[in-house]
Amino acid sequence: MIKNIHSVFIHKDTSSVKLKGANGLKKPREDDKKQSKEFLRALSFFSQIGITMAACVLIGVFLGRFLDNLLSTSPWLLLFFSLLGAGAAIKAMFDLGQKKK
Repeated sequence: MIKNIHSVFIHKDTSSVKLKGANGLKKPREDDKKQSKEFLRALSFFSQIGITMAACVLIGVFLGRFLDNLLSTSPWLLLFFSLLGAGAAIKAMFDLGQKKK
C-alpha cells in the first residue's frame, strides 16, 4: 500500500502506477531546495554588484580627499579620483557580467 500520495506517478499511455523514485523524477522537496539555492545565488550576485560599485567609488573619493589635503589641491584630485572610481565601478560591473556567463 502506498503511504504518500505525492510519490505516485501515473502514465497516460499505460494506466500503470510508478513511484517517482523508480523512474528518476525529482521529489518536490528537491525542487524547492534547488529554487531556494538559485534565489540565494542570484541575491548574492546582485549584492556583490552593489558592494563592488560602492567600494570603487568610495576608494576613489577617500584617495582624492587624502591627496587633496596632502598636496593642497583642494577639489581637483577629489574630482579626478571620484570619476576614476566611478569608471572602475562600471568596468567592474561589466567584468562581473562576463564571469556570470
